[in-house]
Amino acid sequence: MSIIIRKAELTDAKAIKEIYECKNAHSGTLQLPHPSLTLWEKRLSNIPDNVYNYVAIINNEIVGNLGFELYQSK
Repeated sequence: MSIIIRKAELTDAKAIKEIYECKNAHSGTLQLPHPSLTLWEKRLSNIPDNVYNYVAIINNEIVGNLGFELYQSK
């Protein structure tokens, strides 16, 4: 089994939404459960330059999502 990691794309919105609908995913975050597909599409289409959002893929299925924000001290 190989895992592919790549930047998240707008077309990944539905798969990411389904991941965060799982109780184990949203219960350990500050996310509200059951966000709409429109919300995920909006999030993925407006990613700032200092935010990095990735997906993990196994057998052509998105199975994970990771995001982080880079802060620079002034």
